[in-house]
Amino acid sequence: MSEYSDIIGHREMVFDHVRNRIYEQAIQNAVTQDSIVLDLGAGLGIHGLMAAKAGARKVYLVEPSPAVLAAKDVARANGFDNVDVINSVIQKAELPEKVDLIISVFTGNFLLTEDLLPSLFYARDNYLKDGGKLIPDAANMLVAPVSMPDFYAEKIDCWNASTGTNSLWDTYGLNYSKVHPYAQNRMFYGSYNDADHEFLAEEQSIKPFDFYTERKADCVGQIEFTASKKAPCHGWLGSFNIQLGDTWLSTSSKAEQTHWSQVFFPMKQPIELRAGDRISFDLSRAEFGDWTWKTTHNDLAFTQSSFLSRRMEMGQILKQKETYQPSLNNDGQLLAQTLALFDGQHSLEEIARFLMTKAPELYPTRDAALAYLKSMVLKLST
Repeated sequence: MSEYSDIIGHREMVFDHVRNRIYEQAIQNAVTQDSIVLDLGAGLGIHGLMAAKAGARKVYLVEPSPAVLAAKDVARANGFDNVDVINSVIQKAELPEKVDLIISVFTGNFLLTEDLLPSLFYARDNYLKDGGKLIPDAANMLVAPVSMPDFYAEKIDCWNASTGTNSLWDTYGLNYSKVHPYAQNRMFYGSYNDADHEFLAEEQSIKPFDFYTERKADCVGQIEFTASKKAPCHGWLGSFNIQLGDTWLSTSSKAEQTHWSQVFFPMKQPIELRAGDRISFDLSRAEFGDWTWKTTHNDLAFTQSSFLSRRMEMGQILKQKETYQPSLNNDGQLLAQTLALFDGQHSLEEIARFLMTKAPELYPTRDAALAYLKSMVLKLST
């Protein structure tokens, strides 16, 4: 079950008052009594119901998680009979008409995390009327160099036996420095406060997005900063802004906290900056890909990647190449044989017996086999 299938797990989004107040104002300004509205990735439907309350003629709540079925109950309880719930990804939703307004929260942490924007672009291209509106309609990815000595020591240098003040070497006499490179290439998501970090320059935009015209949810950018003070620089803090009507909503650590997190890109090693020093940051990420970032300061330059935060054997890496020609292993063959029984002629009971016979080590009991099959049925059966 995904995190979005948990109904109560939507609490932080439904009760994100900082975000929702701005959404509500933008929705009220955009909706008329003739508006047909799509709430894309609706969750529990908070923004679509705001549109219904604002007087929209028709509202479609589209959401792949079954949690949206609870939004149907909420809509009826609030007297909105003009709200339709579609439990599907937008690519399979088949809306009966085009819409005047698409409302979405298809912006993950640092905008691109979760790769939600391609679905927004699909909805825009297939269901938004000419002259229709988007909420939000633009975004900016922002980055700044930061000093985070305590965080860096706790999360990254702890693995370094030579520099870690709290390392396993100090505590247990075990050298775990081979893990240190994975920590150096990991991105750390969190809602950071003033105690965690100090900005060493003002945030700058590394990639703007116009949601009306953008075709791809990727990022390639380079920015240069002038250090505002003398301090050790431990990495880069990323956030994003989105435009809702006439208002920009910030997810920066300088703004009111929302359910979104910032992201910390660590440096391989801290850099001692002086006021006036120039330091540059390069960032790239393909759609559905890994993040790569490069830090340059004077003659010092190092490149890091989230790809390197994972331990993979060469065989596993080769299997990720576009030219790799896959064949099924034993697990894949079992899955294929199981799915072949999803033919409208075999009951779950019969398929469970098949699994218990073919893979008793994985499915030693009827209940274990049925639990696995029931999770598959919800996703794959008609």
